[in-house]
Amino acid sequence: MQGSAAPSIRRGRNVSESGSIGVLAKAVLACIMYLLSGPALIILNKRLLTVIGFPYPMFLASLGLGASFSIMLVLCQLGVASPSVRPSAHFYLTRVVPIGLGQAVTFKFGMQAYIHLSVAFIQMMKSVTPATTMAGLAIIGKMPDSSTEVLTVLLICLGTMIAAYGEVHLTMIGLFCIVMAECAECLKLILTQVLMTDQKFTIVDAVLYITPAGFFWLQLGSCIYEYPEMHETGAFQRITTELPIFMACSLLGFAVNTAGFCVIQTTGAVTLKVLGTARNAGLIVFCWVFLGETITGLEGFGYIGALTAFSYYSKLQLDKKRVEASSDNAKVDAEPDSQTGPA
Repeated sequence: MQGSAAPSIRRGRNVSESGSIGVLAKAVLACIMYLLSGPALIILNKRLLTVIGFPYPMFLASLGLGASFSIMLVLCQLGVASPSVRPSAHFYLTRVVPIGLGQAVTFKFGMQAYIHLSVAFIQMMKSVTPATTMAGLAIIGKMPDSSTEVLTVLLICLGTMIAAYGEVHLTMIGLFCIVMAECAECLKLILTQVLMTDQKFTIVDAVLYITPAGFFWLQLGSCIYEYPEMHETGAFQRITTELPIFMACSLLGFAVNTAGFCVIQTTGAVTLKVLGTARNAGLIVFCWVFLGETITGLEGFGYIGALTAFSYYSKLQLDKKRVEASSDNAKVDAEPDSQTGPA
């Protein structure tokens, strides 16, 4: 009996190790996808809102959510993907629809801010979200793992505040928009993490059920505030003339939404926002070199400090994943021993 248990122990250890590697690989791929698709979507949105002259952020933001739902629905119909849960009407209205509303408010005010603020300042302000998200999670009982983790997040926020102080293009309307967007996003992220960790929503479930709620709220707001002007100015015809850019925004929206849900599921909502700090480096340099946006020395100093803190935060998260993987392997090694002991 004990001789036959040895292969079982090895098989259990191999399954655990491969599972740990799979989770880590999934998290890394999601982070890479989020880091690459996010800046591309931001640049295209900025071009549509300001250069091409399509100042309708609610309609524009809804394209990515609509495309995300449509693509996932097709994948489910083809049998490539399938939802793991079927939420009741009461559950959907009380737990999912508020996330969609928060998503809509985030997109509406966030994209409106691009009309009044520079990309650099907006990205700096967004980097403050990890601290507010961490505080919100702590309020509902999901405490950070260590005081060092809290300190690194606060240092990231400090760096972004220094950078924001050096901003050369600031309006009160733009500042109001970005603050509203950040508050709504914080609430949305907390609710999403609770849904995906406590309720065990998968990536397919998140895209299939959360994005339609956000699409509904955005389209509702767009019908009230944007459609009349869009009809008067012939904006709908502009969609056909710039169709490749609109299609690219829709596809990138699917990539960003899917990657974002995956990052929240595998690493948490705080890590999703901290990733934005690293993503900002390439985006800000791109805006400085190719779009002619001005970045002061004070902004650069603050951003370097935030990026340094982010690097250490990444190390803490990687160490935590390794500890979790080792713990899982130890549990698998111990279970067969306890089963074969009496034999």
